[in-house]
Amino acid sequence: MVHDPQIGAAWNETLQSYDFSPQISPLVPLLASADLTVGNLETTFGGPRRKYTGYPCFSTPDPWATALKDAGFDGLFTANNHCLDRGREGVLRTLEVLAAEGLGSTGTFASSDRPPLILERGGLTFAFLAYTYGTNGIPVPKDAPWMVNLLGQAISADLARCASADVRVVSLHFGNEYQLTPSPAQRAAAKAALDGGARIVLGTHPHVLQEVEIFSPDVPGDARVVAWSLGNFISSQRTEPRERSAVLHVDLERRGDEVALLGVSATPVWTRYRRLPGGKRDIQVVPAVEMLRRWDQGERGNWGKEEIRRLRGAERGVARALFGKRTPLSEDGVYVLWRLRREESLAASTK
Repeated sequence: MVHDPQIGAAWNETLQSYDFSPQISPLVPLLASADLTVGNLETTFGGPRRKYTGYPCFSTPDPWATALKDAGFDGLFTANNHCLDRGREGVLRTLEVLAAEGLGSTGTFASSDRPPLILERGGLTFAFLAYTYGTNGIPVPKDAPWMVNLLGQAISADLARCASADVRVVSLHFGNEYQLTPSPAQRAAAKAALDGGARIVLGTHPHVLQEVEIFSPDVPGDARVVAWSLGNFISSQRTEPRERSAVLHVDLERRGDEVALLGVSATPVWTRYRRLPGGKRDIQVVPAVEMLRRWDQGERGNWGKEEIRRLRGAERGVARALFGKRTPLSEDGVYVLWRLRREESLAASTK
């Protein structure tokens, strides 16, 4: 999300232009290291003709797309309750800006074809679909009902259209804001996606983290992942549950005719929000564990004790929110929710 403070922080007086790259630069090594990186774009690129705004009607300067591409994102989900904040023109222009940056997208569309986002990596074909519970009361154009994927439409039929993909991923913008557990409606929608053949369900909208669940974990070729809500990756919402989030890692591998789930883990992240002299703001999403290790090793920089307190709370809270329990950190600084047992891995490799 891009609220007004982030827009203001991105303005570069020297260049007389916007530069969002500093807001996301601390996570570039993490995001760029994945074979595929995707996320929910909860704003529009409405263009300079109207004022750039945050809540309640989002419209962000185009350089945000450049920053996301440079950070390592490959695809973005555009179906969410703010996707029509600049109307039909905003939907179309957002798609144009993303395409110009080489970013794939799905969830909102310029034609009735409503294509999924298809990406190939490591010998696997991934099909991504995205849906939203609504558009904040802004009606989808009557002459273009296909412009936004809404929940309640035939998700199973859309999944069937891309049945040839090795892995089908569904983004669902659903649930109740600030609620820490999934609602019955979330569970029903996710079940429909899983029953239709989705391997991974990624939830957004509550603005706080909710649990990640693994279904059929004992069968690597059938194991499926549901992240009920991944919270705010970056935003200007400043309460402790909303300023913390996680980058979810899902590891998959082809094994003969099946695709095995090897592991699910998460890296805690936190949005840092500082006021600089003169009223300027410094806003960054940072890797929580890495920053805490630097602090503990004496690399204090310009971090204050209150920031570190909140950062420690975020780092500890992420594991409890995602996994429902305290979870030890791995050596590389991630929380492991589930990993294929070594004996299972060896058995599969000898078949």
